[in-house]
Amino acid sequence: CGDIFTTGTCSSLYPDQGDLEVPAFSPDGRTLWASTGGGNTVAVINVVTGQEVGRIGVGADPWGVAATPDGSRVLVANNGSNSVSFIGPATSGCT
Repeated sequence: CGDIFTTGTCSSLYPDQGDLEVPAFSPDGRTLWASTGGGNTVAVINVVTGQEVGRIGVGADPWGVAATPDGSRVLVANNGSNSVSFIGPATSGCT
């Protein structure tokens, strides 16, 4: 995972996912959420299997992603729409 921590990108860890940026891990370390920038989505990746399990639509040009300490929500800062999206990871849906 050195690439994530030194460059802030998941591209080399999951090369088939495209330009994923600013990742956040679930408290248990099994799920990774990463913004897709211009894709206006957040990729949900199962860290154990290395597979993308979904993409969640958020605001324009998402950049910052952070999980709450208890894992009940993921917050996404949307640079292009000057908004914040709240994701409920249990359903992997945007609220």
